[in-house]
Amino acid sequence: MRTLLAGAFLTIAASVNAQPIVPPIAIHGHPQLKEYSDQGQLPTIAIHTNWAPGENPPAPAQPGGVFDIVAGTLGNRILGHAHMSLIKCPLYGEIRSTFTCRFQMLLFNIQAQLFMNPDFQDGIQDIVWDATGNSTPPAMIGALNEERTWNGTLTFNPAIAKKFPTKHGWWNPTFTSEVRFANGDEVDKVFYTSFYVLTDPSAPETPGVPFVSARVSPHSSRLNEQWGEQDVETLRDTIQYLPLAPISAPYSFRVNTAGYGATGLPPAISEIRVDADIHHHMGGKVIQETTAEKTHQLSVMFDPVALGPGTHKTIIGRRQVGLSGVEAVVTQLVFDVKVGGVTPPPTVTVPNVVGQMKTQAVSTLMTAGLIVDMNGITPQDSTLPTDTVISQNPAAGAVVTPGSSATLVVSRQITTTPTLPDGIYTYECVAGTCKQSFVKKP
Repeated sequence: MRTLLAGAFLTIAASVNAQPIVPPIAIHGHPQLKEYSDQGQLPTIAIHTNWAPGENPPAPAQPGGVFDIVAGTLGNRILGHAHMSLIKCPLYGEIRSTFTCRFQMLLFNIQAQLFMNPDFQDGIQDIVWDATGNSTPPAMIGALNEERTWNGTLTFNPAIAKKFPTKHGWWNPTFTSEVRFANGDEVDKVFYTSFYVLTDPSAPETPGVPFVSARVSPHSSRLNEQWGEQDVETLRDTIQYLPLAPISAPYSFRVNTAGYGATGLPPAISEIRVDADIHHHMGGKVIQETTAEKTHQLSVMFDPVALGPGTHKTIIGRRQVGLSGVEAVVTQLVFDVKVGGVTPPPTVTVPNVVGQMKTQAVSTLMTAGLIVDMNGITPQDSTLPTDTVISQNPAAGAVVTPGSSATLVVSRQITTTPTLPDGIYTYECVAGTCKQSFVKKP
């Protein structure tokens, strides 16, 4: 039986071990999962800001361009990181009252200080820090070449929501922080998530759709300059859910990346990566990448066969360079995509048939599971015996699916036509001695 997230107070633990959730938490409208019945199903999502202020150490010179995301550099400086994570939180869950989620703040390789003002949160009733045991935050100061984290618990309460108030419908609380860098630059970070409120199911449903958003507003007090706002979010105009359960079939949704609020923003790179190292550098595999000056929509399709089984750290991000006074800023939405229950298609290794006679080669390829179009066999002049295989496609050793097509090029004997002289032979004999001569026709 599915049960709403209800009761006077419910704490969502961050245990890595599988633990039943009693009663289960109903999930509103998700195509994969109807309820959270186990702690292991609860997702962790994050907003990352990777920043290359002028004070960070210079990066080694990279040939041919300014981007070297794999090495953890962008522009001419080594990237610093500021992360906000919601850990094991019931995203898209149906709620009736207050509930809690764990969170983590992270600074890596950057001279900056994190601040989280309770007055700037929306729908968050209380923040309790592990380091202090209460709502007083610890001093969160980063350093070059170091990774530092601070953990705590957030209490969400839809009854105190200001920006998206509802008693019946989608609700998007705001989790915010500010990063102040030693050189005077500042970045405001805003994290939106989605829950479905049912504090009064009889009330008219508030229009809305679920979305998850990572927003960053960089600016510099030392330069008195605003660089607009960067945004990475699942679209708000249609139902857009992140995957919650292991996928066994292609899973698609759309995401919007935007840079706005400032004039003359240079082009940015919008990208989707999987299997990335989210702390020290990104790397991983690029699924999609495009350049856009302001807003761009990416259609995301996760292919479980291409990804392979396991958990894949996924990054949807916007990389902005060319801002005056700063090398680069990267805004990212980070979540896991799990793959399970997928049987990879069978494969065959293409045998080597070069040098075989045509009939033998066709038999060898068909025995291996390939299809040879006899009408597609191409003859080529050669000194080799007729019908000897000269080349093949796919090449020997290639891995293909059964039933794939194969083509052959076979030898054709070079034939020669004798050249007859274009003229007249004459013979002249004198005293028994004959002499041959040739007179070419005019």
